[in-house]
Amino acid sequence: MSVTPPSLPSYEELAAVVVELKLLMSARAATIAEQAMRIAELERQVASDSRNSSKPPSSDGLRKKPAPKSLQ
Repeated sequence: MSVTPPSLPSYEELAAVVVELKLLMSARAATIAEQAMRIAELERQVASDSRNSSKPPSSDGLRKKPAPKSLQ
C-alpha cells in the first residue's frame, strides 16, 4: 500500500495566504487599539469619585470611605 504525499501549495497560493493574513492582522491591530482606548476610558471612569471629579458624594456607592488622616 503506497501513500502519496500531499501536493505542496503553489507560490501564488502562498502569496494569496500572505496577503489574507496581512489584512487579518491589520484588522486585529485596529480592534486591539480600539479596545485599549475603551479600557483606558473605563479605568478612568472607575477611578473617579466625588473627591476627584464633579460627581456628588451619593454617586460613590457603598465603597468603604478612607480613614481620616488625623484623629486630632
